[in-house]
Amino acid sequence: MDYNDFFQRLDGLLDEKKMDEAEQFLIDNMKKAVELEDTQAVVTGRHEESTMLADRAMAIAQGAGLKGQNYATIVLNAATAYRAAGNYERAKELYEQTAGELKESGCKDAYRYASLYNNISLLYSETGDYERAKAELFKALEIIRKLPECEVEEAT
Repeated sequence: MDYNDFFQRLDGLLDEKKMDEAEQFLIDNMKKAVELEDTQAVVTGRHEESTMLADRAMAIAQGAGLKGQNYATIVLNAATAYRAAGNYERAKELYEQTAGELKESGCKDAYRYASLYNNISLLYSETGDYERAKAELFKALEIIRKLPECEVEEAT
């Protein structure tokens, strides 16, 4: 996938306020990347590209005025990219931003919070702060256990 072409086309759609077309463009390109097994385009293991794409996704979302739960999901994914790259300080900042976005939006989606706490737990585990990792993991588990038919999620 040619990333420059991809972002130029996406930027053009967003500049023209063609949000529905931009959304479809993103969906179509993700499907194409999966079909072609372009794992770099789907979720790149190359940390520099991954964090660059995460930053770009956040900038595009901000430029489009996206807020709330959907924006929080983009920030959560960016935080995870930074965590995977070993940039724990930036990841922590973005996880905190995610929590703020969810709270500010009045989000009641338990899965979003559980995902956030699980990811924060991974951050603390990777940095050797096992007590905080455990505390965040238990927060996630507490949420999941309250949900109906949660056996699969609880097991993972």
